[in-house]
Amino acid sequence: MDKKITHPILSGLKGADRDLMITQLLSSEVLLKRLLYCINKEIESVEDSTPDFDSPSWAYKQAYNLGLKKGLTMLKKYAIISPQH
Repeated sequence: MDKKITHPILSGLKGADRDLMITQLLSSEVLLKRLLYCINKEIESVEDSTPDFDSPSWAYKQAYNLGLKKGLTMLKKYAIISPQH
């Protein structure tokens, strides 16, 4: 198996476990691309929401949206299969 492949999900894996995970990643490329598309759509919907400054809880909603966007962005890095990975 190509040992030059790097991906966040491979962190800490060695030998046969690493080879198996690389095989799984490469065979799941279509699924991961669809997941990436869905995550990007969710991030866009969070970015498009306009804060309602007249609402007393707008700060909580903003904090929630920022946390959601951060979580989706972190999840996104595990779904990306690209030439540098």
